[in-house]
Amino acid sequence: MIWFGENEKSFYKSDEINNCRVLKTAYYPLREWEWADEKLREKKLKQMPKLKGEIRILSCDIAIEGGRQNDNSVYTIIRMIPSAEGFFREVVYMESHNGLEESLQALRIKQLFYEFEMDRLIIDTNGNGGMVLTHLQRPQYDTQRDLHYEAFTVYSKNGDVDYDLSKGGLPVIYAIKGYAKLNNDIAVFLKNGFTSGKIRLLIDDNEKKMDCSTTDKRFNTDGDYSAYILHPFVQITTMVYEIINLEYEVRPDGNMAVKEVGKARKDRFSSIAYGNYLAELIEREEIKKNKKQKIGFIFYT
Repeated sequence: MIWFGENEKSFYKSDEINNCRVLKTAYYPLREWEWADEKLREKKLKQMPKLKGEIRILSCDIAIEGGRQNDNSVYTIIRMIPSAEGFFREVVYMESHNGLEESLQALRIKQLFYEFEMDRLIIDTNGNGGMVLTHLQRPQYDTQRDLHYEAFTVYSKNGDVDYDLSKGGLPVIYAIKGYAKLNNDIAVFLKNGFTSGKIRLLIDDNEKKMDCSTTDKRFNTDGDYSAYILHPFVQITTMVYEIINLEYEVRPDGNMAVKEVGKARKDRFSSIAYGNYLAELIEREEIKKNKKQKIGFIFYT
């Protein structure tokens, strides 16, 4: 099946991405009224228990300017599920914001980070991302949830980061600044994730709608509730459309680059691609660590 926008210049093909759409359960972050209800909060915080060996990533592509013509900020939650071959990367939630002020974006990122027991987050420090990073590097107070969030600090080596700003902070941020070779690797790793089946995505929202219409009575009678249930699935469907509408070109330096065509966006692409890139780095770290442990064990015995 060829989706609208896909052509011979599309680097990512609809079939290879749709084959990854196998997850029927999304994560649903707590809404403020749910957080305020202690019993409901405790219940919802248990909705997706962390598995043994699981690593959780929050991936952030940042935009500040509001309006339909401007990009959205997109936050993506990825679960790295261990397997014999490494880690599956399950994308269980995605949300977008348009025109949200930078300090509020940092606050939302920390809400998601703590609520879902994240381990790492990745953010592009180019442009607006640098402004949100500055707020992430400071302690923040959440007036709605009455919570104090500690400063986050960057553990990756990036010369554009003010490390002194968050000295002693929680070292969970992988900061990146795009350049030709890095952008090439990010795009290729995402392609490999789709074709290998390592990436798992939420099922199509129409499929979820059909499932819910036969199993959930409230879904058919409460419009707000049904929109809430479908929201993460719609986000992933929108992401798929964005990705297959991107075209690629090989630059004179030999690096491949993906680009928007016409009014196409790439903010959701960037968010999942950054997260998958960090997952690739973490997986390689874990494989290296396990090899060293095995060698050490053999030597000891």
